[in-house]
Amino acid sequence: RKIMFMDTRLKVGIYLASLFVISLLADVFPFPKTYFARKDHIFNVYFVKIAWGWTLILSVPFVVLTSSTYCCGKREKILKHLIRLAVATASWFFWVRLFAYIESTVGRCNVKGDKYQNKSACLEKGLFWQGFDISGHTFILIYSSLVLIEEARAIIGWEGIEDMLRNEEHTRAFNIKDLTYPV
Repeated sequence: RKIMFMDTRLKVGIYLASLFVISLLADVFPFPKTYFARKDHIFNVYFVKIAWGWTLILSVPFVVLTSSTYCCGKREKILKHLIRLAVATASWFFWVRLFAYIESTVGRCNVKGDKYQNKSACLEKGLFWQGFDISGHTFILIYSSLVLIEEARAIIGWEGIEDMLRNEEHTRAFNIKDLTYPV
């Protein structure tokens, strides 16, 4: 629970430092190819490839429930809270497209000549495309965890809501009593 309330800049720094160290280790000590390194293993197909969908499945109901409580069920305010997830989705889409663009722009096919100088033509012929491949898997795992942690900040001070609701019920009961017995 404490990790959720750490400063966001510190969390991003920890993620970047971890990513750097693990990348260096992976270059120095090549990891053995196992089932989990294959593209068709179950975790890659059903969890990582659609990770943003899983993130939204968890975060949309959470944001709706917490913002309904904080905003007293006012739809306009709840929608304003959901806009954060729409912006996060647009940002995710932008970065994923940018990564693909960078790889296709700075890469080249492993054959000489201009015949296969775009990625799709190279891969269709069964050749190898060498490019700067920014890890989409790493990005989505870090990005999803940061979004979930930031959305979970809504539970800061959650304990006080019980007191607020009790006071509101007391106030309503008091006002109803005044309306029932006019002076």
